[in-house]
Amino acid sequence: MMFQVIYSDVFTKTQKMFQRTQSFFFGLILDGVEYFRLYDPDGRPAAELTNRTLFLIPPEFGIDFSYNENRKNYVVICKSDDIFWEKESGTLVYPSGSGQINLPLFIDLNQMETAQYQEIFQRITSLSKSPFPADNQAGEFLLYSIFSRFLEVPRRDPGYIPSVLKQLKNKIDSDLRFQFSLRQIMEGLPISQLHLRRLFHQYYQTSPMEYRTRLRIARIRELLQSDLNFKEIADEVGMKNVTHLYSFLNKQYGMTPAELRSLLKMQSVQSHLK
Repeated sequence: MMFQVIYSDVFTKTQKMFQRTQSFFFGLILDGVEYFRLYDPDGRPAAELTNRTLFLIPPEFGIDFSYNENRKNYVVICKSDDIFWEKESGTLVYPSGSGQINLPLFIDLNQMETAQYQEIFQRITSLSKSPFPADNQAGEFLLYSIFSRFLEVPRRDPGYIPSVLKQLKNKIDSDLRFQFSLRQIMEGLPISQLHLRRLFHQYYQTSPMEYRTRLRIARIRELLQSDLNFKEIADEVGMKNVTHLYSFLNKQYGMTPAELRSLLKMQSVQSHLK
């Protein structure tokens, strides 16, 4: 694999704009971001970046950003024939051997890493502006040290979760009254619902439906310990009527709402006696 640097620079001026990438953008955001939103080639939200972030944006992506007077960020525009955006998984893909490596669009950096990568970007920018081909090539080789950080993510950050899955989980968590179907919640995310379900299970070891069901159960248990009647509880958890609540709890516990309420009350008393 070879990166061919087209342009590299540091930016410090206040700016607000939308642009579409024609090549790969390696970048480092140090400060000054008011918002920095990425959109995939189909125009769907892909990620939102903040300060102290390393990013790798493929061609045909939309970038909507606003920087204030504290702005400082580096961008290296380059060509590469090996990396590509895979719509189905919502990730960058780098073919490796007989398989492939999925890469994130961005990496949040700690303070030490930020300083390290700032030095590398400064050096690449300086070398890319040199009139000597050897310096230009040296800058391109330095770009590999940045790319290697993206390759390290799954191994170096075992807690790494793709941003699209974080978006899905946040959308599920935010639907506090269970007003939307899972299909509606998934709409607008940059990959297919089938692949969202597969990726969610891969990283969270449960399906989006099972996760949402557990949230609903936890909420019902909480409300059963309040003074709300069963109709009010059904309304609070997005159920059309009490019959739906009865059916749901019978499936989960083999109990009626009244029986579960009594059990929870008894458990609460026993807990206080200990």
